[in-house]
Amino acid sequence: IMKKILISLLFILFLFSGVMAQEENADAIFLKQRKEFVLNSDGSMDYRYSHQLKLITYIASDRLYGESFIIYNPSFQQLTVNKSETTMASGRKVNSPANAFNEVLPQFAPNAPAFNHLREMVVTHTGIEPGATIELNYNIHTKAGSLPALMANEVLSTASPVKELEIVIKVPVSQKLAWQLFNSKVIPVIKVEGDYTVYNFTFRGLKPITHELFQPRDNRLQPRLVFTRSEE
Repeated sequence: IMKKILISLLFILFLFSGVMAQEENADAIFLKQRKEFVLNSDGSMDYRYSHQLKLITYIASDRLYGESFIIYNPSFQQLTVNKSETTMASGRKVNSPANAFNEVLPQFAPNAPAFNHLREMVVTHTGIEPGATIELNYNIHTKAGSLPALMANEVLSTASPVKELEIVIKVPVSQKLAWQLFNSKVIPVIKVEGDYTVYNFTFRGLKPITHELFQPRDNRLQPRLVFTRSEE
């Protein structure tokens, strides 16, 4: 019995040291990410995103995470940025000023006339430095009938480690959700809340996407969640 306990303790210590090493070697780490997909009863949809991102190195603050980019279609979608705030290493809180929100053409659209109606909101984060934490929270509301269905193809890993990622999907109880999770064994918590069925996926300790050469295309080895509304 003592031998089994010792092996278990060594295994836990190994996992903990691996997570600590991962954080120490990273330029930044997402302390928490949350993505919520909602199919409203009137057919409209909401995508709610939030994160708490801790910057560790000057590369993160000066090059990687000074801005956030949000692409949407203003012809049938409405973007609302609820929060863009930086907590500096000293604890001082700095909100992004009014001129920190600038709408531009998406990077992939300049030479593609068919996509020139799309917009990309560039959110500039202020007060960033090593040790600072960026909080971002926004919502994209989609008018009913604009998209064929509530659906997504989400690669769960990012360029930085993620301590905790929560994905919530809400559909009316009269609807069904077809989903498939790849390269992960996480099991969702499914429950009924009022008129909605809620699927809650919680992922912890997601490793960053490697930047090494000759990796498989399309991040096919990364954790991925694919889902769509189904009437069956």
